[in-house]
Amino acid sequence: MKNPSAMLPKDTDIELLTESLLTLQFSRSPYRGWKADLLRGLLSGEVGPARFLDELKSTAARSRALKEYQAAKESGTELLTVLDPRYPERLRQIHNPPPILYCFGEVARLADLPAVGIVGTRRASRGGNEFAQNLARHLADSGVSIVSGLAHGIDGAAHRGGCDSSGHPGIAVLGTGVRRIYPPDHSELAAEIVRRGGILISETSVYGDGEPASFLQRNRIISGLSNAVVVVEAPEKSGAMATARFALEQGRELLAVPGGVGSGITTGTNRLLRDGARVVLDEQDVIGALPEYLQRRLRPALASSTEVRRLEKLTGVEGQDSKQQSSIEAEILRILSRESQAFPEELAAACSLTGVELLPYLTNLELSGRIVNGGGVYFKVR
Repeated sequence: MKNPSAMLPKDTDIELLTESLLTLQFSRSPYRGWKADLLRGLLSGEVGPARFLDELKSTAARSRALKEYQAAKESGTELLTVLDPRYPERLRQIHNPPPILYCFGEVARLADLPAVGIVGTRRASRGGNEFAQNLARHLADSGVSIVSGLAHGIDGAAHRGGCDSSGHPGIAVLGTGVRRIYPPDHSELAAEIVRRGGILISETSVYGDGEPASFLQRNRIISGLSNAVVVVEAPEKSGAMATARFALEQGRELLAVPGGVGSGITTGTNRLLRDGARVVLDEQDVIGALPEYLQRRLRPALASSTEVRRLEKLTGVEGQDSKQQSSIEAEILRILSRESQAFPEELAAACSLTGVELLPYLTNLELSGRIVNGGGVYFKVR
């Protein structure tokens, strides 16, 4: 789709346009049949906002739209139509972009940064949460905007990583309204995202509770806003796997973190890897999957001893019980001495760890020069 905002006449009544799209949203079956054709006419410039609103002929829907418009203004929520030049171009180009985005936070930064979606199960392991938070923090430090869904588990960990960084705290895509935070115990996390210059977005009404379908549909927005999507831990049937499917449909780069064979929370991620998703072991794998023009925009990692110590802290190696750490690392080295090479999942199974829990030990061994990563296969340095 060409940028429809470029087709808008200079005298377009933006309030009328917003009202028209809200009226469509509150009408029955808004994106099917003749209403879908009407929306396509508006996006192509063949139908103006006034005619669009007149064609809908829905007094009840228009009344709701006017109330919603007022509620948005009073709550400080900005309504961004698909015809607005500030609407994210990546999202505008997907098959079914939200006609209206409810935005609470810094709208100006919504479209101008490279973005990576980080998603996963709500019932994540401790290692999975730590990995997601560390990955998000390091990516945000490099200039990437983190996109996720504010849910418990991996989503929340990714948002906390973005907020802990020196970069942009990211974008939270909600299944509820932007002024009705769900889950409620993430209200402070949502407030922190906004305080630090990030943004909350939704296609659900300002104070809407959301429906099961809303949470599924928001996954297409997470992938649509992103240049690449990383799945950290996910069972085969999950919202994160739905996001992965949307990412593939939208032509996004799909990456996944390997997990232990037989672990229910990593069956989905392992299947993605089997089917061709890129392996993620650290932030460089993610940055390397982005288009070159975006990679050039990102701040390079600091190759210094200070950065090495910071990496050790981020990966969770620093502060661990030294005997436990030494024992696990010794087992990894013993296996590599015997087998000459091994895949991460083989090492994880031998050490009775998940793939995510194993990663800090592999990272520490790599940093110390005792093993090397040969494209997803590990070798001991002799």
